[in-house]
Amino acid sequence: MTALGAFSSGDVLTAADLNAIGTWTAFTPAWVNFTVGDATHSWYYAQINDLFIVTGKTTLGSTSSMGTNPYFPTPTGVTWQSQNHGTAEFGDAGTASRQGVMVAFSSTNIVFGYYSVSGSIVNRAAPTATTPFEWTTNDTIGGTLVGYAT
Repeated sequence: MTALGAFSSGDVLTAADLNAIGTWTAFTPAWVNFTVGDATHSWYYAQINDLFIVTGKTTLGSTSSMGTNPYFPTPTGVTWQSQNHGTAEFGDAGTASRQGVMVAFSSTNIVFGYYSVSGSIVNRAAPTATTPFEWTTNDTIGGTLVGYAT
C-alpha cells in the first residue's frame, strides 16, 4: 500500500490506499486537572497529511470530579503548527448545555473553554468544579477540533 501523502504521478492506488484516508482511531484522553474515576469516553481522531481532527466526549461517572482548566495531550504525539480552534459542548445532565471552544494549545495539548459574558464582552473561561455549572454524574465535556498538525 502506498503511504498516505506519498502518492506520485503514475502510482496505482488500491482500494486499501483509498480506504486508509481519514481512518478514525479511538483513544482515551490522558486528562490533566480532571479526576476521571469511572467516566466513559467516546473519543476519536483522524489524520490526513497535516490535517488533524479530534472529536468526542467524556461522560462523568459517580467517582469523577472536574478540576480547574481540564486538558489532555494530543493523541499520537502530533505537534500543532498553529493555535487551532474548534467547538466544545459542556452538557449539564438533564438540564442544558453550554457552548465553548477546544483549543490546540502549547503545540501539544488540547484545552477547553466555555463562553462567559462580562458586560458586553464575551470571554473564554476555563471550566472549574463549579463552572460553567456544578459537575456531577452524567455531565459531559466534548467537542470537535480540526487543525494543522505534523
